[in-house]
Amino acid sequence: MRHIWGLLVGVLLFFLFYSIWSFYEQSAKTYHIKIAASGKGDTYKTALAIARVTNNHFPDIDIEVISTLGSTQSEKLLNENLVDLAMIQADTKTGANSRLVSLMYPDAFQLIVRGDSDMKSVSDLKGKQVAIPHHTSGQYRSFWTLVKHYGLTKDDIYTKSMSADAADFALKYNAIDAIFRVRPPANAKIKRLILGTDARIIPITQAKAMQLDESSFISGIIPKGAYGGYPAVPRKDLDTIIVYRLLVASKNLDESVVKSITATLFEQGQELQTHIKLAGLAKRPDRDSGTMIPIHKGAQSYYDREEPSFVQKYLDKFGFIITIFAFLGSILFKLRDYKQKIRVSKYTNRLMQIIKQAQTHQDKDVLEGMARELNVMLENILKDKSRYLVDHDGFETFSFYWEMARDEVNEELLDGALKPAKVKHV
Repeated sequence: MRHIWGLLVGVLLFFLFYSIWSFYEQSAKTYHIKIAASGKGDTYKTALAIARVTNNHFPDIDIEVISTLGSTQSEKLLNENLVDLAMIQADTKTGANSRLVSLMYPDAFQLIVRGDSDMKSVSDLKGKQVAIPHHTSGQYRSFWTLVKHYGLTKDDIYTKSMSADAADFALKYNAIDAIFRVRPPANAKIKRLILGTDARIIPITQAKAMQLDESSFISGIIPKGAYGGYPAVPRKDLDTIIVYRLLVASKNLDESVVKSITATLFEQGQELQTHIKLAGLAKRPDRDSGTMIPIHKGAQSYYDREEPSFVQKYLDKFGFIITIFAFLGSILFKLRDYKQKIRVSKYTNRLMQIIKQAQTHQDKDVLEGMARELNVMLENILKDKSRYLVDHDGFETFSFYWEMARDEVNEELLDGALKPAKVKHV
């Protein structure tokens, strides 16, 4: 019988130490991951917002943003495992390594022409000079998919790969006839171009027909007044094609990390929008988005969080036993927090005593002794903080009262120094 009990105790101890070790390893682990995003514009700024806000709420996740030449290059880096996440257009061709995390925001096809141009539709681009993004950009592929539908080939259009700034300059001085971009309606750079010149946007129709070949193409509009309210620019709603900007992850990226990033997108929208409004527009993947990329297991775990199965919750990888020991661990952490508060309370009580004593003592030696005690207290609590005997909040509380005590002691010492010495009369 003793052998059976010994065996049971041994098994329980094994699970206890395994659970504690697993918990410690997970809590101490830091994830350094990379996200690829094109250029330095909206996409790059959105990626920066995701990186910063995620780290604010999950300090163990450190995200580095890598600037690329476009969605095609970003996807290539992801597929070759050189980055862990990427921001891409929904019509970008993806590899076997890509898994969808979230729809981010809608991009609109925008065909911008000179004000004196007689072009009214995509078919009028024949024989014209058009500035398009670099071939590594998702916009490059979007452009050729678009014009192909209208029966145009590379022999029919004179295209030039140019940066956005170079294209704006060229259009302003009549060096080109049109610019093609895939950007959110009311994009700041396009707005400056239109309001600073006589440029205009022409409608792009037949989106539903093109969706038969490219499922990610969605019928949409550039709203009247998107680039100016009075007078309205454009003067009426313009038909166009919408493609979503996507956040995708490597299928090998840890599920817990992806779940945390997904939680950030959907629970910290307001904070994300303080960096850039587009970062707070995340949307759960659905059939209407047109993307066929499989959803990452970590993201799916977040989307399914309200309906965990009994097996998932308790039995997977000793989940039930780990849950028990995690509960015991939480009690230990609460006990640690209680001890930390008691320690800080002792410090603050002594500081309050010093403040009161300083207000009633004018003896220089006593005040200097208080000053020395304050310095020793500061050294001690710094040591306590390094040994995790005092947490950050407790240290902040101590600092508040310590500064009050220091100021009171210094003020009394200064007053004593300024008072005239008493003269003895003989």
